[in-house]
Order: sequence, then structure tokens, then C-alpha cells
Amino acid sequence: MAALGSLLDRMPADLPIKVVVTGRTVLSLTCPQLPLARLSCGAGIAPKFWTLRPIPFRQSLVLVQYDRPVRR
Repeated sequence: MAALGSLLDRMPADLPIKVVVTGRTVLSLTCPQLPLARLSCGAGIAPKFWTLRPIPFRQSLVLVQYDRPVRR
């Protein structure tokens, strides 16, 4: 699991944000700050996932579930 949040500050709270995550091991995206009905917020298939709808900047924390790559 990884958590992604914005590094920006002083942005409008309602600014629509779209998060895109790439990687062969990504499994799903979750938006824990959204209402329960929109908590599962990801779309796509590996290697590219994105937030299904733009989310407000103030709620733009995204959890990424992924399989940790095996090191050889």
C-alpha cells in the first residue's frame, strides 16, 4: 500500500484533481477522504490506473494497492 497526496499548497479546495498511477503491479486505487459510496475511486487495468472522476483538491489523498515487485 502507498499513499499519494499533493505537494502543492494554497490551491482552491474544490480544484478538480485527477490522479494517474502506472505500473505493472498496481491493483487498485482508493480515496479514503471521499464519502463511502465513492471510496473505491479507481479505474483502469495494469499498467495504468486513474481516478474514475476528478476529486476535490481538499480530498485528493489516494491509496494505491500494489504487489511489491520481487527482487532477484
